[in-house]
Amino acid sequence: NQPELSAERFIDNPFYDPEVAGSSTRLYRTGDLVRYQADGTLAFVGRADDQVKIRGFRVELGEISEQLSRQAAIDSAVVLAKSGANGTYLVAYVQPTEALDEAAHSDFINAALSALAGCLPDYMVPKLGRVIPHWPLTANGKINKKALPEVDPGAQQDHYVAPQTDLEQAVCEIWAELLHLDAAQISTTASFFALGGHSLLSVKLAAALRAQLAVELPLSTLFNATTVAEQAKAVAAAEGQTLREDIKALPRVMQDDPQLGQHSVAPLSYAQQRLWFIDQLEQGTPQYNMPAAFAVDGELDLTVVEAVLQTIIARHEVLRTVYRDDAQVIRQDAGFTLSYEDVRTLSETAQQQAIAGAMAQQLSQPF
Repeated sequence: NQPELSAERFIDNPFYDPEVAGSSTRLYRTGDLVRYQADGTLAFVGRADDQVKIRGFRVELGEISEQLSRQAAIDSAVVLAKSGANGTYLVAYVQPTEALDEAAHSDFINAALSALAGCLPDYMVPKLGRVIPHWPLTANGKINKKALPEVDPGAQQDHYVAPQTDLEQAVCEIWAELLHLDAAQISTTASFFALGGHSLLSVKLAAALRAQLAVELPLSTLFNATTVAEQAKAVAAAEGQTLREDIKALPRVMQDDPQLGQHSVAPLSYAQQRLWFIDQLEQGTPQYNMPAAFAVDGELDLTVVEAVLQTIIARHEVLRTVYRDDAQVIRQDAGFTLSYEDVRTLSETAQQQAIAGAMAQQLSQPF
């Protein structure tokens, strides 16, 4: 319902050729900026708009600014993407509707970002922000984004609280290494995520705690215990536990292979062979989907199955693992495919027959 935007983005294709299969009369203007190189290939330069990629997600900075500006206490807002040691991160600059004392700036920003988290996904919520009483302007009267000040992550913390125990000091030093901050500036009440941490860094944090403090904390604990003080307590509670053995890499076994050459490694599984072959063809990541089948004995409650799958999906969403929701069952004797929704409409007996046939057929086939 935005014809002007549609006309801007969907344009006539000057290279359209009706004799070429797949040639389209229209093109989509992506907004990517590129330049020709000497060999005729294109090099990506940047974006013509405010779209950026944050941890694999495409984000429109203007959408975040708009959501911030809708808050009653905020007159206007600008969100910028910055590059740091931990990748690209977002910074919010806001102008309040009423003047604030400088001492109230930190609380104002924290409240604004907390409210933003209620309407946007986590990866779109800036972890850093700053109050701007007056916008720097260009000669044309527009906000001069290049003149906006840098934001110090430590400045957004609440009142600084120094480590009180050796464990708190150790956790501070681990944070400092991961977040590229000065350990002496990290308050024990500061949030790991407010200082620039994210789900992928949480995995590194768990590994660092294991290596340096000999404890294994699940990711769920690190997501709930977000401050230095809370994580130090979790470490203390886990001390003395038996650690799982480290996963050791198997040595590469060199052997002669007439098909793969004189320097091949040990034989690969069917799945590994498939991934290697597809990688050589450069077909892209969609081909890396790994099918699985399970044989089920006894009665099958599809409601429970659905609940289990939803739990698995929710547990892995934070690591950006994707599960397809179009699971299929194949009835062996009939030779046809049923969708998950189709199976739910079958009688209990028919469900058992369809699923049993599907499992038998799937398990008989190599990946």
